[in-house]
Amino acid sequence: MSVVELIEILNHLKMSEYRLAKILGVSRQAIGHWVHSRRNIPETHARIIRLIASEPQIINRLTEFSSKKSVDPIY
Repeated sequence: MSVVELIEILNHLKMSEYRLAKILGVSRQAIGHWVHSRRNIPETHARIIRLIASEPQIINRLTEFSSKKSVDPIY
């Protein structure tokens, strides 16, 4: 994912770096590193960002999931 694509998605969704960081479970600083080309966007995160862009209705569900303190293990 390019920086331009990331910024376009953030702008299109009217989403802040902070909210994206919360959804992805990374720091706001990590998003800043991606936006300013100081670090590459990991492919897994890029796929999630593209999914959010193509299916914006999942944002609330992802936000709800990311706000849980712990995740029950799947066995």
